[in-house]
Amino acid sequence: LGLTLSMYSSETARGKTQAAQAAALAFGHPELLCKSRDNSGATANARSKILSMGGTMPAYFDEAGETDAVAMNDLVRNIANGTLDKERMNSAITVTGGTPSALIALITSNKSARDICAAVQSESSAVQVRMLEVDCSSKNAIDNEARTAHDVNWASVKHRCAGALGAVIHRAMLEIGYDVLNQMGVQCSAKARDLMAATGRVNDIAITEGRYQLMGLASILMLQRVLKSLGIQLCDNKTIVAEFAKAFAACYEFIGDAVISGSPVDRFSLAVNDMMPNIIVTDTYPRHGETCGAPMNARIPEEIHGRLDL
Repeated sequence: LGLTLSMYSSETARGKTQAAQAAALAFGHPELLCKSRDNSGATANARSKILSMGGTMPAYFDEAGETDAVAMNDLVRNIANGTLDKERMNSAITVTGGTPSALIALITSNKSARDICAAVQSESSAVQVRMLEVDCSSKNAIDNEARTAHDVNWASVKHRCAGALGAVIHRAMLEIGYDVLNQMGVQCSAKARDLMAATGRVNDIAITEGRYQLMGLASILMLQRVLKSLGIQLCDNKTIVAEFAKAFAACYEFIGDAVISGSPVDRFSLAVNDMMPNIIVTDTYPRHGETCGAPMNARIPEEIHGRLDL
């Protein structure tokens, strides 16, 4: 299984590409891990095959704002499901392909990947909960002096350190052993759920449906523990959890606003609510303790003044 992280802003010089390159640098030369529009293959199928060869290596797509909505939708879903290379039956009646993958895909763009995927107008939020997104618009622009200093230092670091951190991490994992790592993963997964629930920013349904995203947080917490055993600390856990919680909650806010159900009743309810705020339409009576009985991703006003039951 994998996860997609999108970083976007309509403005340039916000550090999106630099952040993606720095993450990729831990595992090798960023240029070799970058799948830009120009070298990722002519088709979505070619792009998926290239990614499937990466296995557990990270990959990033630079300037992905012009990606077709259907292609972006399929890419995010297939990365999460670990099914980039599709299984096929050949003439010898044997199955080929289907190489499992578990990679992190970083997307930098001038457009929101969530908006691109939402353009498919799927009735389901399944793709949306398989990615995290960070809006970089509020970040300060990088001035020319800072960019020049970065470029000089980057060239030196890239030459000397490409893949070094990843090698250290993998060696530590081998020394720890599979059984201990597996136990650590279970513990970190439970901790990730508890941490997000404790923020109070999302409900229990989001905690359940957000398992792909929470596996990402669990992996970060697990990596932090491995690095701590080596005397290395890249980031503070509190900062990591706080930033993750923002992106996690933003996902479900987006689903509530932009993922529109195909149900005629739900669409009618949205139309009525646009004309008469605080009015909703449902075709079921609420169960005991519920305020409206509408689906989780329905656009429900904070104060319901009226309800129409069909």
